Amino acid sequence: MTDPDLGTAEGLPALRAYLDGLKRPIPDAQAIVGQMFEARDTVIVEGRFVGTNTGPLPGTEGELPASGRAVDLPFADFSRLSDGKIVDYRTYYDQVGLLTQLGLM
Repeated sequence: MTDPDLGTAEGLPALRAYLDGLKRPIPDAQAIVGQMFEARDTVIVEGRFVGTNTGPLPGTEGELPASGRAVDLPFADFSRLSDGKIVDYRTYYDQVGLLTQLGLM
């Protein structure tokens, strides 16, 4: 799994930790799927990540307090499959847009 902010992680436990990491700062987080495309062994999902920052955010110098601000962030996810399982997952989103919406930029 690759995220532009968090880097690369491998395995199901790392994916679960990543998803839990999204839920802590934004407990009402939702991924709203706009479109899905299939190209050979890859599924592409275009959508929006929405929610409200009501929990602390991890930062480079410790946790940042919740801003209470809403987030509405477009994303594109690419999942490559093999034998019916996701073997590579990549997500792309506007990091500056996210920080701006949270009032951190």
